[in-house]
Amino acid sequence: MIAAPGGMTGEPWDINDGVFLINLGTDHGREIANRWYEDFMMTSEKKLMQARNWQDVPSDQPRLHGILKQNPHLCNLMLIAKREFLNNEKGSFVCQILRTNAKDLDERLRRIEEGVNKVINK
Repeated sequence: MIAAPGGMTGEPWDINDGVFLINLGTDHGREIANRWYEDFMMTSEKKLMQARNWQDVPSDQPRLHGILKQNPHLCNLMLIAKREFLNNEKGSFVCQILRTNAKDLDERLRRIEEGVNKVINK
């Protein structure tokens, strides 16, 4: 798994799952994916339908953090990439506009569209 650092804890489980690469051809890659899926499926459709705010139900990142905390052997297999490579609005491999990079969804979508247009129109 190749991921970018998440918050500022420095802990190996603290990754950003907005953009990451996982090799599902390995047992460990499939273990992460299966555990994550099982965790998501523990939230009922009713709870999802009732959720109005981002944290009304656990979101993807805290779920993955919990899995990695509980299974430190999976953290040892990860490569943590620099933000400038994989998790940045000016990323050299994958660009990502984080929620924290824009004041609202409209601005975030506008910035994504501008970035895509720059690539397409080069």
